[in-house]
This record gives sequence, structure tokens and C-alpha cells, in this order.
Amino acid sequence: MASETHHPSGRIIRACGNCRERKTRCDGNLPTCTACLTSIRPLPRPCQYENTQTEAQELERDIRRAEARIRELEGQRDPDTVRLAAPYSINTPSQNVLDSFDPNAPSLDASRVLIDAFLPNGQSYGFFLDISTFLAGVMHPFSPVHASGLLSVVHLLGFYFSKSSTALNDADSKENILLSRAVSATAQNRIHVVHSIQAEVLLSTYYFSSGRILEGQYHLNTAMSIAVGAGYHKMQPSSRDDERTHAFWTVYTLNNCWDVVLQSSSSVLFGLEGEDIETPWPGQFKDQNTQGSSVQRFLHQVDAARGYSDSAQTFFAKASVLFRLSAVIATRYTKRNELPQEEAARISAMFASHNTLVATFRSALPQLPPASHSMFGIALITLVLAHVSAIQLNAPLFGKDANYTRQSFEAAQACVEIFAQPDVGTYFRQSGNGARINPMWGCLWKNVGGVLRRNREAGEMYERVLRLMGECSGGSKLIRYQWGLAQQQS
Repeated sequence: MASETHHPSGRIIRACGNCRERKTRCDGNLPTCTACLTSIRPLPRPCQYENTQTEAQELERDIRRAEARIRELEGQRDPDTVRLAAPYSINTPSQNVLDSFDPNAPSLDASRVLIDAFLPNGQSYGFFLDISTFLAGVMHPFSPVHASGLLSVVHLLGFYFSKSSTALNDADSKENILLSRAVSATAQNRIHVVHSIQAEVLLSTYYFSSGRILEGQYHLNTAMSIAVGAGYHKMQPSSRDDERTHAFWTVYTLNNCWDVVLQSSSSVLFGLEGEDIETPWPGQFKDQNTQGSSVQRFLHQVDAARGYSDSAQTFFAKASVLFRLSAVIATRYTKRNELPQEEAARISAMFASHNTLVATFRSALPQLPPASHSMFGIALITLVLAHVSAIQLNAPLFGKDANYTRQSFEAAQACVEIFAQPDVGTYFRQSGNGARINPMWGCLWKNVGGVLRRNREAGEMYERVLRLMGECSGGSKLIRYQWGLAQQQS
């Protein structure tokens, strides 16, 4: 057994503790030797060297920083917490790190900066993991965060968010390298299902924001395939697995929204009304009376008597269901005259029933929480998505039926009133020119603007929506494209 080995730097170090105990050769690689890195058996302790106390001290320091960051982020969940500093700003030391870091192998400092840039904005891109668990995984080289490629995706998005508001050296080149690393890492290992789904969801939203629609669809479909293959849509109340629940509903929610935007139909996998979905809504595992299709029960108001005490994630998921079904019903309603009388009557009844459900849901949604609340962005897009669901449903009758035309205008007006709120204005101004918000915002704004444009008395509101799109078009190619379409129609 060789107890000593030459490090590539030229200095002699002793073998790590694990190799000494197992009496195997140690190559002395830092921070983890090859023997420990490739071991298929559980290790008794982390890979450590006697003469690298500074490494251990640095790790302890990193853990303390991670714990402090966890406490800070958990504090943002308190709706009464007021934070004066914008969480999206990158200070000068951070900029210096990003100007000089190697994207092929980000240093510990660069990784910290990129993670800090990502976390406050990740939820807008579909980040559903528990932040404390994620940060703990970052500190452990053998965790699913590393093995699934998720950390590489987080590095990519952290850089993407940073460059949107700060001029960085060789930004495009570094972003391309980070993207290549992220795509390669996620494709190599899908053993860790939840983390693989998370990585694919984040990649898909990045591609959508970058205007690369086909790649965005591919990665979102991949996330859905992994979730379905793992049976996440059939989880029973006894499972009590919030992480998997959030994984499924995040993928399903985003699929519903992008199905409408891109006129695709991947969510039909679960049936028109989500008949095949048995997983309870987020936070409802304790409710043992939710057996059967969660989506169907919602659409048929089976649980209406329970009241609307849903979580923000559940409201978002339900709004996406209404949005997708509004588009499907509107399309069928447009073609009803081509169908047999009985089928046409059934579609008309479905239209009226869904219109009532959308109106009920819109009126039951809670007001926006304070801007400091961690769910502010989700609550905001949920409100607007619910109003746009009404616009989407009424599209076949807009300008033809006074009642439905009025409903569409009132829904668009409600959106503009939301956009006029100071906290909402601040949220969009801090969006990195649109890079840090979900790119589907461009499509929602376009729907709202389409209604206002056709109302002579709504010129000022229409211009306000166009200005908002323009302000958020610099960092997102998809929002820029939607803004261009809206300008052409005006």
C-alpha cells in the first residue's frame, strides 16, 4: 500500500483517510481522490487528507454560508418581511468573479455567485425543489444535485440572469459553454428522477426565453416523460411526498400553458379533463378524500364545498387547467356548425359551463401578497392567467356577442389594473429586461393587448401593455417576438 503520492502540483501528500483505512492506492486528487469518487460502496467519511486542514476549514465556512443563505431565503417566505434591497442586483465583487471565471469548470466562488443569482428568480422558471435541501446538496459532491446535472443548469441560468442586467466579458461565449455543459450533464444521468425533472424543466424555460421553441418543447416533453414513467401522476394520498408532487404539478402546469401558446397537445396524454391524474394537488396529501382524478374533481366542482384554501402552486396549476381547456373548447365551439346537432348542442353546453367555472375561479382568487413574499411571482402570473382564460374562451364570440365581448374587455381591464400596481411594476422592472420572468408572459400580454386594441376607448390601456412588453423584451427573445407581433397589429 502506498501511503504517499505525488500531487500534480509536485508536492507530496499522504493518502486520504478512506484509502489508508482500506489500504488502497490514493492518487491525491483534490478535493476528492479518484478512488473515493468512483467507489460504489458507501464511504465511512468524506475524502479528507491530513495535511489539508484548510480544505476542511473552507468546507465548514461554505456550510456556514449556505446555512445563512438558507435562513435568508426562508425569511423571504414571510409575507410580513420587508426587504429594501433588490434581490436581483449583482454587486461589483460578483461581477468581477463572473468576468474572469472559467465556464468549463466554475470555481467555488463563481458557483456561489451563480447560485445566488439563480435562486431569487428560479421559481419563475419552474424551480420546485426545497431550497434548503438543494443548497445542502450543492455542498455534497455525491448528491443528486451534482449527479443529475442540475447544478450545471443552475450555473447556466445564474449566468443568464446576471448578464441580463450587467455587462460581462465574453458573455455569449461563456453562456454557450455553460449551455453545452448543462445539456450534456442532464442527458448523461437520469437515475435521480426528481432532480432530472427539475433540470429538464429549467432547461426548457431557458430555451423558450431564448426563442429556441423546438428545444424548449423537447426538454419539457422529456420532463413530462420522466414524470409519467415514474408514475408521478398516480401518486396516492398516503405517499406524502411533497417533492414528487411539486415535480409533477410543475411539469403539468407548464405543459398546459405551452400547449396553448404553441398550439400543441402534449397534455392530452392525461385526457381532456385530466382523467388519468390521481396525484393530489400540492399540499393536499393530508386530505384523504381526494381519491380519483384531481383535475376532474376540480372541473366538476366536486370539492367546491371545501372552499378555496389552496396553495399558490395549486392555484397556478388550476389556472393552467382552465387556460388549456378554454383554448380547446373555443376551438371546438368555432367548428360546432360543422357537427351534428346533438354534438353541437353538447359543445355549446360545455362552453357555457366552462365560462361559469372560469368566472367563479377568477372571483375566488386571493389578492396579491406583498412583493417580499416568496410566491409573489407565481400569484401574479396565476391572476393574469385566470383572466386570460376568459379571453381565450370568449375569442370565437368576441365582437359578435355583446355579453361575451364585454366579459373579454373586463378581463383585459382587470389585467391592466394589476399591471398598474406599484409592486407589480417593481417586479417587472427588476426582471432583467424580461430574462428573469417566465417567457410565457409575452403571450399573455399579447392576448390582453389583442382585446384592448379592438376597443376604441381603451387606447391608453393598450399603450400601457405595449410599453410593458417593450420594457421586458430586451432579455427574452420570445417576449421580443410577441412584442413585435403586437406592434404589427396595432
